[in-house]
Amino acid sequence: MAKADGIKVLVFCYGFGFVITLTDPDLTTISTMTTINSSPLNELTNRPDVVVAEMLIDGSLVYIDTLAMDGHRLVDGEIDRTVCPVRTEKPQFIYRRWWNRMPTRAELNLEPTPSDGVVLVNRFRTMRLKEPTVDLLYRDRRLHSVENGVMIPVANGDPKIETDAVYEIDLVKDRTTNAISLIKPRPRVTKKVPNSMDVVKRAIASAN
Repeated sequence: MAKADGIKVLVFCYGFGFVITLTDPDLTTISTMTTINSSPLNELTNRPDVVVAEMLIDGSLVYIDTLAMDGHRLVDGEIDRTVCPVRTEKPQFIYRRWWNRMPTRAELNLEPTPSDGVVLVNRFRTMRLKEPTVDLLYRDRRLHSVENGVMIPVANGDPKIETDAVYEIDLVKDRTTNAISLIKPRPRVTKKVPNSMDVVKRAIASAN
């Protein structure tokens, strides 16, 4: 499936509404919704419908998969990914046109939903059609990585972007000079710490 240009989230669907969380160990809640009808607001249980999605920067959700229904885990092949098979309240989802094959670059360009070109082959492996990226922190006009808790300047930044914020940036190699350029900074609104120097070095090696 072509991954949306956003962050992966989990959607816990209950009878009274839904809860959207990050995929971190604490399942940090970033959005909730309750119905406006007169149904009782029951307590959270361990038997929700669970959906994985991609949240775009405008808050819209791209449906990826249904992980569980009524607390029971689903296995691959049990569901049709053109619809979201949950029985309870759920947010409005965007559905992608391809989920069982790798789309071409031309198809990705025609997608009405933004895509960064990552293709989910199965739950354990991805194939990338995009440039290598790194997450760097912009501070004091420099883009920083981190090593052992210490910020390390990697490159000059752009004064137009917000300070003390983490940005996902593409690494591109110039075919003439062989220089590595950092382009297209995109804010990572939920991330507070940049990538380590090891990740930066691997991204540079990939760009080379």
